[in-house]
Amino acid sequence: MDETRGWCADVSFSPVLCLSCTLLKPYAALWAGVMLVYFPNGITLFMRMAKNTNNTTPRLVTARLMEGGGLYARLQWAHYHLLEGYPLFAAAVLSAMQAGVSPSVVGDYATLWVAFRVAYIAAYAGGVNELIASFRSLSFAMCCLVIGQLFLLAMAAAP
Repeated sequence: MDETRGWCADVSFSPVLCLSCTLLKPYAALWAGVMLVYFPNGITLFMRMAKNTNNTTPRLVTARLMEGGGLYARLQWAHYHLLEGYPLFAAAVLSAMQAGVSPSVVGDYATLWVAFRVAYIAAYAGGVNELIASFRSLSFAMCCLVIGQLFLLAMAAAP
């Protein structure tokens, strides 16, 4: 497959995942990250519409629905956290690409980040006990490690 076309990288040995599979290309992973940032907020939008709340004061409605810390609140908190973390991921991917790190290696790490973020959202939404909350924290820590590794790769490859 031509590296400039399609959504996924070529099938090749992945030093990160230690298996052969199709991974996201770096720029496709950036797009997937943006979609993940707004996924929890999209669910809360449908929850607001189901309650027939007015849209003239959406922030007040959101504040009211977040009271009590239920699913709505957990999804909003996940959205806020993803908004805070996505810029670091984007900077890491773009830095690695600009420094000349192999797109397949960047794609491997970016795919890991996307997978850990999917797990993070699921754990945040279902985080009603300490075990699930710990899994959420672990997935966040893994995202931080992936971002750190991308920056380290960029530093090593930069002239």
